Amino acid sequence: MLPKLSAARCRQVWLDPRAARWLEDVEARGLFVSTLEGPELILRLHDLFRDFLENRLARDLPDEVPELLKATLNK
Repeated sequence: MLPKLSAARCRQVWLDPRAARWLEDVEARGLFVSTLEGPELILRLHDLFRDFLENRLARDLPDEVPELLKATLNK
């Protein structure tokens, strides 16, 4: 899981050119995120939601977790 979500980081990890639109939608809906101050939109997942997603990822895709962690640490 990315600790902070920006359009550029999300595009790099998920290869989705609509990343900025997705983040704007998440922010507008107030979906378990906090907006960080700065010149660009950066969101941080609420701790409990991030923990839930990390546990779900480990349960559902345990073989992919090491590669995903490496990818997010390099961004």
